[in-house]
Amino acid sequence: MSGLSETWLLSAHGTVIGWDAAAGAPRQHALTAPGTHLVPIGGPVSIQESGLGHLLRRDVDDLDLTVPFGPWPGARVTRAGDGRSLHLAFGERYLTADPSTDRVGFDAMTAAANERFLPLSGADLDALRGLLTREWLVGDAGDLVDPGQSAMQPDFTLRLGPLAVDLRWQLPLDLSQWPNRIMLLRDGWRIEPVRRYRPLIYYAAFGGAEIMRQFALSVRSLCTAGGYDGSIAVLTDKTPEEIDSLLPAGLAGRVAVIRLDARDRIGFMCARYAITGWPDAWHHQPLLYLDTDILFDMDAAPLLRAAAMSEHIAAPAERGEALRSSTFIGANLLAADGCTPGFGDGFNSGTLAIPSLAEHGGTLALIGRILTNFGTLHGRNALAWADQEVANYVSYRIARFDTTWISRYVRLANVHATPAGRRGLVHFCWVSGEQRAAVMQNYLARLDAMR
Repeated sequence: MSGLSETWLLSAHGTVIGWDAAAGAPRQHALTAPGTHLVPIGGPVSIQESGLGHLLRRDVDDLDLTVPFGPWPGARVTRAGDGRSLHLAFGERYLTADPSTDRVGFDAMTAAANERFLPLSGADLDALRGLLTREWLVGDAGDLVDPGQSAMQPDFTLRLGPLAVDLRWQLPLDLSQWPNRIMLLRDGWRIEPVRRYRPLIYYAAFGGAEIMRQFALSVRSLCTAGGYDGSIAVLTDKTPEEIDSLLPAGLAGRVAVIRLDARDRIGFMCARYAITGWPDAWHHQPLLYLDTDILFDMDAAPLLRAAAMSEHIAAPAERGEALRSSTFIGANLLAADGCTPGFGDGFNSGTLAIPSLAEHGGTLALIGRILTNFGTLHGRNALAWADQEVANYVSYRIARFDTTWISRYVRLANVHATPAGRRGLVHFCWVSGEQRAAVMQNYLARLDAMR
């Protein structure tokens, strides 16, 4: 697509004006039609859009310019009566887009609905296509909308599932948080947040057979009880072939393998924060990190949708582990920095729900830097629960991890956990390492029997 200063035309029924090489003339095209060669009518688009400056000057209706180039040089551009859309005319004849055909031409003697067009920038057109062709969580309720529920409708209406907005009151689009989210306005002023939904669930799995067996069981539960069919990745020292050999039939190739060279327990624990170095992770929203000793025992979708809607990284509360006194969650770091957190609990970093790296990648990178610096300054094994201690410290100081909503989905469990108490995730962190895989296997067998 050409530069952002050029103007592209959107008809009142949601088509864009493109060039038909066979006909040698402009034609209407669906917004999502592949290979469409769009036709600019001359720019810049900023002159033809309505904005705050027009409100200040009270001159929104004063638009009167001549198209400098494109298929209709010399055509006159004026503002329609709605104060947002445009009319194009040669003398007394107005440009019209017939909704029953793909034809567009100066055929109308009066200006009505089919003679109205919206000026769009290339960035706005790309964003509209993204809204129509991707999955989104719409509104404060977070309704999941897929491309089959999205469409352009008459009167410049963009339909995203239950939400319908008039594009005349959205343009130019606020793309400051695109492509992760966009704010749309219903009825011209009621705020409706729209968030991208493209989840990634990832693990860090290193070391011996016991850890890798836990990982395989966790992935199996994710794709069965969790009902998950999205992207999965693992940070690991294993090859793709080794990972595939661990997985049940039908799951080979499902897991993206990100090779890392972690050498010891501290390296294994801290590897989860290296996800920021994988470029593909930045295209996902939300991200969910899981320790290998976690099983899904219910549908993953509600947790993932809540993560995408969240403003903060979320982690389950570690009940009974007070920030002011438990070194398990970083009390020593907080005290050394002069912090007085009171009696609130910390969190378990074995589950991290990250809305997006665009918003929170800096927090993960900061945790990683502190881990690196502290290990160099005070010894590699100075912090027994290194990643969890530093994550709680960073959360208290600046990041404010949320422990409320995610704790409704996560159980921190021992050997006595049963599927009868399932709520989404069960984390066997209170089971000794040599027992975990067997306990997880038994739990899955009981869950399968219930299901």
